[in-house]
Amino acid sequence: MCVELLQDIGQWLGVGIANLAAALDPSCFVIGGGVSAADDLLIGPARDAFRRHLTGRGYRPEARIVRAQLGPEAGMVGAADLARLVARRFRRANRRRVERYERYERYAQALRSGTPGRTARTPRTPFMSLPHPSSPPRTPRDKLPEDRRHMIRRRWLTAVIIVLLVGIPAGYLVISAGQSRDSGRDKERESSAAGLQDNWPSLMKRRVFEIPIPGGAWDVAYYETSNWKTSRLYVQFTTTAGGLDAFLAESGTARSALTSGRITVGERDADIAGWTFADDTTWAGTVVTREQPRPRTDITVDLTDPAFPRVYAVSATSP
Repeated sequence: MCVELLQDIGQWLGVGIANLAAALDPSCFVIGGGVSAADDLLIGPARDAFRRHLTGRGYRPEARIVRAQLGPEAGMVGAADLARLVARRFRRANRRRVERYERYERYAQALRSGTPGRTARTPRTPFMSLPHPSSPPRTPRDKLPEDRRHMIRRRWLTAVIIVLLVGIPAGYLVISAGQSRDSGRDKERESSAAGLQDNWPSLMKRRVFEIPIPGGAWDVAYYETSNWKTSRLYVQFTTTAGGLDAFLAESGTARSALTSGRITVGERDADIAGWTFADDTTWAGTVVTREQPRPRTDITVDLTDPAFPRVYAVSATSP
């Protein structure tokens, strides 16, 4: 369970890194902090997802995704090193400032005493040294007025730079979002074409979508669809009356919440899963609504044979 969750997190991390690479185009991504201790359990799936979702893959250099050598202590060590560097620069600047002030002070004292000597930093001759009075400060030259042609050229150049710095990364982000959306739709169409899989969904999927299939259930089938907006898990199974009660209880509801004659699975979901809810069947259904970001589950039960009910469930969540 934990390994599957780390792999899922690594895949989403890879998608996010691919979007950043489309906009910033760095040569390397360094993963630090506590999660970096997972190493290949997290970074391996992130690399795979990064290669799949990278915009222009195959036509651009592929950035490396590596683990920080200092691991969880990378941020702390980096902050300490930055503070040390700033302190060193401050000390150097302060030392130069003090030396400059002392030099000016010695020069002023030499001028007042009339014997500047070496402290006045004057040229030395073999015979004598003469004081050099300080030259008056030069007045800054008046700035030439800017003509209209130069102003228009400067403004056009500024606009072009803004477009290059802002417009191109924004365009990359839009392209990445469109590719992510299209890939999700393609995945949903592929899942719809493949139909239900005659197998149990993984434990991770059952926990994420909160579909607690009771033990001993048979004729279990499922498939999952996901896009940029919503992920859905379609599940069907047959169980016993006690298994149905256990399923409803673990889902956060009870048999008393089932409304006779109600089909809660929508027509769109029924078409995608290939389910047909005939009129001559005894149906009952309920909807389990949970707090965000927990999924919402539509449950429809075929009670034609109350001893062995057939359950159809659709759980939807927003990633």
